[in-house]
Amino acid sequence: TDLIPIRTDLASANKLLSAWNSNLSAAEDERTRQEAIHELISTEKTYIDDLLLVVEVFYNPLCAVATEEELASVFVNWMQLILCNARLFRALYNTNDVNCFETVGAVFLEEIDSLLVPYTKFCSAQRQAMLALQEGVSPVFKAKEKECAASPKVGKLPLSTFLLKPMQRITKYPLLIRKILSHTRD
Repeated sequence: TDLIPIRTDLASANKLLSAWNSNLSAAEDERTRQEAIHELISTEKTYIDDLLLVVEVFYNPLCAVATEEELASVFVNWMQLILCNARLFRALYNTNDVNCFETVGAVFLEEIDSLLVPYTKFCSAQRQAMLALQEGVSPVFKAKEKECAASPKVGKLPLSTFLLKPMQRITKYPLLIRKILSHTRD
């Protein structure tokens, strides 16, 4: 139930992102900058969708068969990642202002600290989480994970694929920010 407002925010963001597509500035450098900002925000939405999908397809069903220790060792602080990224996402766009491109840098700087602790915890435990998934969980857990992975919602991909996403996302931020900065005047 804590995740319902996040899904609502993501749905309203689709409208904003579509509006941005039709409102990009004509000046080439500014247009490229706005496209980079659009990429940051739209990929943030996609990333949160993936995090929520893991909860729906893997975490919730596994709760029925797994111990608290198994869940904690595999998912680490997954819910905390969802909450901090949802906060960042909300801050990055303003549904009342399609031209909010000027504030993205300030918003990102303000929110980056809220990502630091959750991502440090997750990324430092990621290797152990993968090992736990391979060798440290019960046969019942493994069977249920395999059953969940067969879902078309996740493209029949195993949980291990999704456990890599937070590390991939956190390493993508510098690239996206560099791209925005390279097309930002002063």
